[in-house]
Amino acid sequence: MLISPGYQTLLQETHRTRHWGVGGHKCIQHFMPLFVELGCTTLLDYGSGKETLRIALAAQFPNIWVYCYDPGVFGREYCKSADFVVCNDVLEHVEPELIDNVLAHICTLATKGAYLTAGLRPAKHVLPDGRNAHLIIEKSEWWYAKVKAQSWVIKQWTGGEQYKRACFWVVK
Repeated sequence: MLISPGYQTLLQETHRTRHWGVGGHKCIQHFMPLFVELGCTTLLDYGSGKETLRIALAAQFPNIWVYCYDPGVFGREYCKSADFVVCNDVLEHVEPELIDNVLAHICTLATKGAYLTAGLRPAKHVLPDGRNAHLIIEKSEWWYAKVKAQSWVIKQWTGGEQYKRACFWVVK
């Protein structure tokens, strides 16, 4: 299981009524060097929100085929594998008991590599049920251990108290 039915319904309602999932396009310069280095042509935006990453990539790099997956957005609950997976500012929103399942899922979907980020601080937003939107608030070393537990080679990572998020550039 990747998301509980109740949480999925809550996220779908939140995405429908709030301005969430609009920052995907801001990470292109961070992952594109590895995407090119690995010779990738397909990308899966895992947690695609309002699809701003797909829209920006289509404008800048029309030869990249982008798939969008987001179980928190009605109609985007299914996905397929791609050369490269981008999971930007999504992992901290995953239900804590399912984070290992989600990381394993991402690992099976990425055939060459991925760019993963996880917020390290509480979100500014609160879910309709009163919880902070960041369900997982951990230090970057915790995230490092979680990512390393998958079949990834961590090519580079940033994190620490001075950062707002942990970022991982990983390859198969």
